[in-house]
Amino acid sequence: MAAPGPGALLGKLIAGLVALLLLGLVLRLVLTPLASAGPYLQQWWADGATLTALVQRLLVDWPQTWDWPSYLRWLRPGQGAVVPLTALLAWAIVIFGFMLPMVTYQIYALRKVVGFMQARVGPTQVGPHGLLQTPADVVKLLTKEDVIPHNADRFVFTLAPFLVLVPASMAYLVIPFGNQGVAADGTVTYGLVAGDLNIGLLYLISISSVAVIGVISAGWASNNKYALLGSMRSAAQLITYEVPLTLSLLPSALWVGTLNLSEIAAYQDHFLHWLAWPSLFGLLIFAISALSELAHVPFDLPEAESELVSGYNVEYSGMKFAMFFLAEFSNAFILSALGVTLFLGGWQSPFPATVPVLGWDHGVFALAWFFAKTFSIVFFLFWLRATLPRLRIDQLMALGWKLMIPIGLLNVVLVAALKVWIG
Repeated sequence: MAAPGPGALLGKLIAGLVALLLLGLVLRLVLTPLASAGPYLQQWWADGATLTALVQRLLVDWPQTWDWPSYLRWLRPGQGAVVPLTALLAWAIVIFGFMLPMVTYQIYALRKVVGFMQARVGPTQVGPHGLLQTPADVVKLLTKEDVIPHNADRFVFTLAPFLVLVPASMAYLVIPFGNQGVAADGTVTYGLVAGDLNIGLLYLISISSVAVIGVISAGWASNNKYALLGSMRSAAQLITYEVPLTLSLLPSALWVGTLNLSEIAAYQDHFLHWLAWPSLFGLLIFAISALSELAHVPFDLPEAESELVSGYNVEYSGMKFAMFFLAEFSNAFILSALGVTLFLGGWQSPFPATVPVLGWDHGVFALAWFFAKTFSIVFFLFWLRATLPRLRIDQLMALGWKLMIPIGLLNVVLVAALKVWIG
């Protein structure tokens, strides 16, 4: 093997110097202002110790006191900044820091559940009981060659995985994971929610519709007939079942009188107040529509291996393929969390507020209730995936247009009439 030339050595030297410069810059930005963080942490504690207040104190108020270098002043959050860049970066780190391990072990759980239902053991080779199998698969995908087909549209082919993954990541912003609290000034705050939007439900429905653009782009840019056919199936399926999915969510908003997901969850303060009771048909439609939106069995037509090899992502490899996989399981968690928020009480304990059960409806326990309900639905999705056969495309479309949408419309009318009658 030939020795590297002087040009390669010079390039490595320059890269090393740039890395050292960036490391010094990061150390300066991190270490210099740390001593002044104490008062802002104390103020955060006085404000109720919510996640939103932590971001406000540490990522908006505190950085305003730093001595920013002139070439980085554009990063500084100014007075009255609506969405400071530092806060956006922090929320991105928080979301991906939660999403990546959660999806990783969701995949592990799926393989274990399906293995159990098929009288197999599932992953066992890497780590105790196979616990490190999925992280090993992630490392494998990271080290695989990124192959782009010869006649593919390179730009769109590369962009498509991001168009699928980014909406799945943005959906986490409005999911309320924890209970509400009262700040020092008497205002009600919601602890574990990144963006407590008044139109949170509308935002979630809108952002989830963007992924279909990435799916179509992936199939078209691959220059592969199987991929194109899979993407067209997926587009038809997503567009068809977006309508009943939206209709199944409207009764909860009508009943509470708001599109704010935190307020809808807070309304369901115990088991008898769950919105699943006045909207049982809505819950059923939501479950079926969610399965179709996720393209899980029995609605996995876009990825039918026996017909389409793998569907719209057949030409993808390495990390691009992993992004599609990550988005799929992330959406499974999001839709399960949305069902918990709108129908099953969110973070609320199923016990009435008047029944003291060791304070099991606040703080960490509220988060535990939320995840227990959410992962119960995720398990239900995995269960169906291991037991049901696949529908034909004509049966799928007929179910959506001829049955789901009419029942969804009827359910909206019935819930609205019941709300008016009850008052």
